[in-house]
Amino acid sequence: GFAASRWMNDHVGDEFAYESERTAAAIQQRFDTYQEVLRGLQGLFVSSPEVSRAEFRAYVELLRLAERYRNVEEFWFARHVSAAGRPDYEARVRRELGQGGADGFAIRPAGERDEYLVVEYVHPLAENRRFLGSDLLTVPERKDAIARTRKTHQLVLSGRLSGMNGTAHYALIAAIPARSGQGFAGTVSMVFRPAEVVGTAAQQQNIAGLDLEIYDDAEAAARGDVARRVLVHDGKSDAAQLTRAGPPTRFQRTLPIKIGDREWALVVTALPEYKAAAAEMWLPTILV
Repeated sequence: GFAASRWMNDHVGDEFAYESERTAAAIQQRFDTYQEVLRGLQGLFVSSPEVSRAEFRAYVELLRLAERYRNVEEFWFARHVSAAGRPDYEARVRRELGQGGADGFAIRPAGERDEYLVVEYVHPLAENRRFLGSDLLTVPERKDAIARTRKTHQLVLSGRLSGMNGTAHYALIAAIPARSGQGFAGTVSMVFRPAEVVGTAAQQQNIAGLDLEIYDDAEAAARGDVARRVLVHDGKSDAAQLTRAGPPTRFQRTLPIKIGDREWALVVTALPEYKAAAAEMWLPTILV
């Protein structure tokens, strides 16, 4: 009857709330692990007067970071360089890399600026050598985040990075304070694919019949702005392209996900098959 149906609906709703929170906690834990990796790399530079290229590579390789965190594209160290220090800096790095002449290491894009934040180390190097010399202060998606971490030395998240295999990429960035206590020496960062981080966490959860959407802005999630949606992942397919289920209901929850200094939003929606399966699980209880 009506009472039994309402009882079942309440219990299915409670089960959905539990699964939603469990899934959000697993995803948050995964992102927290990535942030701890970057804090470790930041600590390497803070604790040493100078970290060489070989030491940077050894740190990443000994901890097997690229192997253990397969959703990370690159680890970077970028050095802060003043306008006056640019010529000596470029010459030093060219000597270090064994380069010479006009085709050697140079800060890019060309042009005079008051300061530069130059990619000096990158791992893995072979497929990312093209980034060496890039001035990150000329990249709009990174510039605002760099300004924030310069003030706080805390982990910050860049805007969405474009032009990388058509997949949404973001950079976690942390400033390295100057040993003098004034200004900053540079930044370390890791470029990662959040959709795959979430996918890895979701695979470890029982999300059959649940549609997951991640938005890189909580307000965008509230209005279902697909331009700010990082991914859609449901319990049936790794590449589902579903539309938002409309206004929040008992079987749709929006939960916060903290990445760096940004709050993203996870929208979990129960698909019809989830509610049907959950109802079948509670049906024997009602019959008894």
